[in-house]
Formats: sequence, structure tokens, C-alpha cells
Amino acid sequence: MKDKVFVVILFTLSIVITICILKRSFIEPLMDTVDILLLGDYVLGRPSNLGEISIEEEIKNDKKIKGCANVIFHNIKNYTNKCDTISDFETQIINIGKRKNLDKKTTYIFVSIGMNDIVNNYSVCEQQTDNKTDCLGIDEIYPKWEKEIKTLVDTYKKANIVIISGHYFEKGHNVNHCGTKLNPTFRLNNKIDEFNKKLIYYTKNNTNLKFILLNKTLTLEDSIIDEISMNNTSKTKLINYMIKKITCF
Repeated sequence: MKDKVFVVILFTLSIVITICILKRSFIEPLMDTVDILLLGDYVLGRPSNLGEISIEEEIKNDKKIKGCANVIFHNIKNYTNKCDTISDFETQIINIGKRKNLDKKTTYIFVSIGMNDIVNNYSVCEQQTDNKTDCLGIDEIYPKWEKEIKTLVDTYKKANIVIISGHYFEKGHNVNHCGTKLNPTFRLNNKIDEFNKKLIYYTKNNTNLKFILLNKTLTLEDSIIDEISMNNTSKTKLINYMIKKITCF
């Protein structure tokens, strides 16, 4: 009797192992493997506090994406740094350049960069009385952004690159931005509008670029918390918009 039970168990295990081998060898290669990369600044940043939503985990566990029968996730990688500016973005591109097989239609690269440049410049130009020679207009900030995005587009011609715009700040709501105290005014939001218009124009003229307009996604009340990291309400809204950009193939 024991021998029969052992034989049944052995037979069952062999079937399970065979199915796993067949799945890995024949089924999974026929499925589209999705790679997701997050690049840029605090907007796509990793959780910094207990209880804060992780964008990576929320995307992995989303039921809509799990419902894509022919899509499996290979990896979601976050290269963001909270206080990174456009000049730091080149390093992020170099880092992802070390990964192979990313130039494909099932790679999604989400990018949020430029807001730190605008806010840093606003702090110098609007709130300080000296060092005015360091002020930069949007016409000077934007070409730097375009240069780095073009490098990304040229490197990953087949990938889906999703540009995330700047977002508004609630006027009069003081925040601490990477060690700099910030008191936003309408002038800061005007600069963000000017920057976003250039981003919209650029993405419309590049076929493999998609766009998420943050200042239409987030309300002023829920858009930021101190240190201008995004709160959970904001992240949930952003994640929903990001998921809509990921399609079943």
C-alpha cells in the first residue's frame, strides 16, 4: 500500500515538474515580457516613509494588468533620485544602458525630470536678493531637458517612453525642497505651465512618446506634502494614469 502511495506521489510530482518545464520552455516565450523603468525625480520616487505607497508594487499587483493573459512582468526597476535635476539624468540613462534587450515594444520607461530645476531656479530668482545672475528662464532649462530625452529616445527607439509633466504647487503652502525652504506663488505655477507646454509639443512630435499631464491629474490639495514627496492619494492617481499607458499586446 505504501509503495502504491509513493508511486502516485512520484507520478504527480513528475507531472508538475513536466508542466513547469513546458511552461518555461514553450509557453512563456510566446508571451510578451514587460519591462518597466522609472526614471527621474521625487514624482516617481521610492517610498521614504512607513505606510507610503510603492509605485513598483502597486503596478505589479494591479488587477487590470494581471488580466492581460499574454503579458508577464520581467522586471520593474526604479532609478529615480529625489533631488535629481536634468544634469543628473544623464547618469540614470547610463545606468539603464547597462541592461540588455530593453529596446523592444514591451518596454515602458516612465520619466519625470525637470521639476527640481524649475523649483531650484525659482528659489534663487524669486526668494533671494543676490545671485540673480544664476537665474535661468524656461527657455534655458527646456533645451537641457530635450537633449537628455532625445538621448533616451535615440537609445530606445522601440520602447514606449512616457513623459510625466510638472505639477502645480499650492500657493502659500510652505514646503521644504531638498533642504531649501519654498513659498510657492502664482509665478512658480506659471513657469510650470510654460514648461509643460513645451513638453506637450515635444511629445506630440515623437511617435514613441506618451504623456501624462500631472497638473490635470492632481489637485492642489493632495499634490504634495513636506519635502515635496507625493502623498498616497496623489500616487494612487498617478499610478492609475501610468497603468492606462501599459497595454496588452
